[in-house]
This record gives sequence, structure tokens and C-alpha cells, in this order.
Amino acid sequence: MKFFEGLKGDNTVTVEADRMGAIDWADMWRFRELFLALAWRDLLVRYKQTAVGVMWAILDPLLSMLVLVLVFGVIAKMPGSTPVVVFAGMLPWQMFNLGLTNSSFSLMNNAAILSKIYFPRIILPTSSVTVNVVDLLINYVILAVLMLIYDYSFSWKFLLVVPIALLGMMVAFGIGLFVSCLYVKYRDFKIILPFVLKIGLLVTPVGFQLADKDWTIKALLSLNPLTGIVEGCRWAVIPDYEFFGPSIFVSLAFIIAVLYTGSRFFRRSEKWLNDVI
Repeated sequence: MKFFEGLKGDNTVTVEADRMGAIDWADMWRFRELFLALAWRDLLVRYKQTAVGVMWAILDPLLSMLVLVLVFGVIAKMPGSTPVVVFAGMLPWQMFNLGLTNSSFSLMNNAAILSKIYFPRIILPTSSVTVNVVDLLINYVILAVLMLIYDYSFSWKFLLVVPIALLGMMVAFGIGLFVSCLYVKYRDFKIILPFVLKIGLLVTPVGFQLADKDWTIKALLSLNPLTGIVEGCRWAVIPDYEFFGPSIFVSLAFIIAVLYTGSRFFRRSEKWLNDVI
């Protein structure tokens, strides 16, 4: 059964209901120029009309790090809550935080073009997540500077920080595929999502080390799919860091599951998005 027809150049594009279970990667490649244009637009407008512009890409993570060091290191007096340790944990968390926020609202933010032209709708959450790589690279440089200031030694593992942190973006993308569609129907997510992210920061070992906890606490916190990713970044930065191995397997299993189910849910939702949005 056909449920959507649109124009692409001189050809008619038909999306069929029995093909909604998987992503059409060939179609994504045909619309790669649109993907790049949307990603570039999101990058340009992110800090538009702000007093310090792109400096927020540096100030935001540094200020967040200072708050976490103050709360966990100074007030709570948790061992290991130092600037380098905290900032290394912030890299994947920031990828998750920004990625989930941007992808969740990507459909509604582009509602004006959704009902006018055909293109693979998954381009919207994908492009909104991809631009966060720029922030990651900036933070990677900041982390290197902090390591020099606090006299941390560099090793080959430091090269793994970026790919490990990108796993946080993949978690956000998978969840964002669900939330972006649900937000079209239920606008409550605009209020719920920031609250959930605040809770998530508290139950993710961003401001403290998992290595300082006993086995039971490690096991419980490792049920959080971001824990293994955060700890993986610390392992890549801190020499002889005691990495809790099972946590990364939970993270990888969750990423595979959420990307698979999220992409199928998103594709099936495309048939009613235009009617509701």
C-alpha cells in the first residue's frame, strides 16, 4: 500500500508501507547535499545573536566543569573529582546532552519544510546530531590543555577519546529517533526532557570516578548506558585508571538495540508525521 508520494527532481518518489522497517541508505546518499546544508545551517545559527558567539563552545564546558568540581570535589569531598577527571567525563555527556536535545526537537523545528517537499525525514535528526562533532573537537583540545596544565602524561590511548565520546552521541541519536516522533504528538516532551537530563547527570559518573566505589555501586551505575562511555574516556586519559569492564558491554549492547529499534520506529512513524505536525 502506498501512503506517501513526493517529487524528487523530475521523478516521483513513492514510499511504501511494507518498506518502512529499514532505512533506505541509497536515498540518504541521494540527498547528501541537503544533509550538509542542514548541518551547516544548524552550526551557523547555534551561537547567532549571542554576545560572545562561538566562545560559548569553550565557556560552557569550562563553567560546567567548575560547577561539578565544586559540588563533588569541594563540597562532597569525593576523591578524584579533579578538573581533568571531570572534564574527561563531560565529553561523552555533552555529546549525549546536546545530541538528544537537538535530535528530539529536529522535526518540529523544521515543520515548515516537512509538509512541502519529499526527503528522507531521518536527515533532520541525523544532521542535528552531527554538528555536535565540532563541539567535541573543541573540547578535545581543551582537555589536552588541561592535561598539560595539571601535568598529565599523554599516551596512545588519548587518541581514543574522540571515538569513545562519539558513542555518547550514538546513544542520544537512538533515543532521539523515538523522542522526535513522539514530540510531534505530545508536546509535553519539551518540559519533560530537560528534567530527565538533569536527573541523568546525577546518576551518571560525570562529576566523580566510578573507580572509587565498591563493586555493588559500580554494578548499579553500570546499568546506565552512559557509564561505560564516560569511564572509557577516563581510561583513555588517566594512566593506570581502574576501568570497570562490564560497563562498556552494557553501553555497546544498548547502542545496538536503541539504534535498531529507533530507526524502525522512526520509519514507521513517517506515515503519520505530516498529518500531525
